[in-house]
Amino acid sequence: MAQILVVDDDATILALVKRMLAMEGHTVAVVGDGIEALKYLDVLIPDLILSDISMPRMDGQALFLEVRARGLEVPFVVMSGHLMEGESGRSGFDGWLPKPFLLEDLIAIIDATLVRQPV
Repeated sequence: MAQILVVDDDATILALVKRMLAMEGHTVAVVGDGIEALKYLDVLIPDLILSDISMPRMDGQALFLEVRARGLEVPFVVMSGHLMEGESGRSGFDGWLPKPFLLEDLIAIIDATLVRQPV
C-alpha cells in the first residue's frame, strides 16, 4: 500500500482521515498545515499528498506550488469545503475531494490517483 501525507488544520479531520486510510492498509502521516508538510517533505517523500486547500500559515495551493517548485511530482489531491469552479479552480491538482465527504469517496479518489501513478 501507499505512504500518504495528510495536511489539514482540523484535528478531527486529520484523525478521521488517518483512521480511514489506515483501515485500507495505507501508512499515514498527518500534519497541521503547509509549513509542517514542507518540513515533513525534507525527511520523507510520500506516495501521495492529501491536503486541505484552506489553512492558515500556508494553504494547500501554496503548498502545491512549493512541492512542484521543488521538482517533486508527488500526486496531490486537495480537499475543500468550498466550491472550486471549473478546471481553473482545480488547476494542476491530481484530484479534488469536496468536504464533507463519504468514506467511499475518499477511498475512490485515493485509489484512482494512485493507480495513475507508479507507487
